[in-house]
Amino acid sequence: MQLTHDHTYVQSLIDGGSLSPADAAVHPKRSLLMRAVDGINPVEPDLSMREAHVGDRYLLCSDGLSGVLSFDEIAEILAQGDPTGCVTALVDFALERGAPDNVTVVIADVVEVPELADGVIDDDEPVMPVVVGAAGEPRVRLRLPNVRFPHDAQLDPDRPDAQARVVGGPPTAPQALIDSDLVVPAAERAYRESLADTAKAGQRQRRRRTVLISVIAIFLVLGAIGSSVLIARTWLDSQWYVSVNGNPGTGTVAIYNGVPGTLVGVPLSAISTDTGLIVGSLPLFDQELVSKGIPAGDSTDAERIVFELQSRAASCQSLTPPNGCPGATS
Repeated sequence: MQLTHDHTYVQSLIDGGSLSPADAAVHPKRSLLMRAVDGINPVEPDLSMREAHVGDRYLLCSDGLSGVLSFDEIAEILAQGDPTGCVTALVDFALERGAPDNVTVVIADVVEVPELADGVIDDDEPVMPVVVGAAGEPRVRLRLPNVRFPHDAQLDPDRPDAQARVVGGPPTAPQALIDSDLVVPAAERAYRESLADTAKAGQRQRRRRTVLISVIAIFLVLGAIGSSVLIARTWLDSQWYVSVNGNPGTGTVAIYNGVPGTLVGVPLSAISTDTGLIVGSLPLFDQELVSKGIPAGDSTDAERIVFELQSRAASCQSLTPPNGCPGATS
């Protein structure tokens, strides 16, 4: 029999007599809740007192189970022996039926309470809770050896050959109570392991973030350097001057693209045109200017400067060279 009352829209229609249970199973609004814990509005729970008897079996489930299996099908499976096998069968059956929501199933059996030697039940003896559900899976039990779990006849439903804890007898056998102090270290270890896993994940995330920031910074620096080099190269390509190619006395006049000097051993200019004009054939004043370098606005301006130097060199070769020419006398 069902002990709880569903707070759904279709259940309210069933209670009002306007909808049958069969139609409710396929109603488009069958998942609409009329009462839910949302953290905003206060919710009054349904409270009832039930008298338990040895042998009673209670099922706590989500609508992922009750919404796809009929009461008769659920009751037939619940009549089986071991609670673990019942849980596995119910979940598998619901999933095979295409359960649209999560399937949560918890089964509890009412068992005998151990009595003292005089036949009196000790009400002062603390009763420890039993861990069930996903927290009670075999892999979890191995990590929490001091936590109380059910004595299932079949520990792992996925391993039929696994040795049974209890053979025959009631579905769930009564267990000896354990000292609550033993539970704390196990839970604490699990909590510490969780903190350690979280810390490791945080460290990995911080390392990835640091590497990403470093890579981005390197690319930004390389981009800035590349931009600076490009700007400097463009500026150097626009600079022109006329100077000596070789020694000042025996060298020739040449047109240079760039600026005089070097940067960490790299010349900042290159010869564009060597005119072949001997610097020593120029007037002494022009020789000094060419030795220092004569700036030009562009390549055309540099060619103009060379033409003027050639004219003055030619005048120095005349029969009456002007003052300042090599070998001229005043």
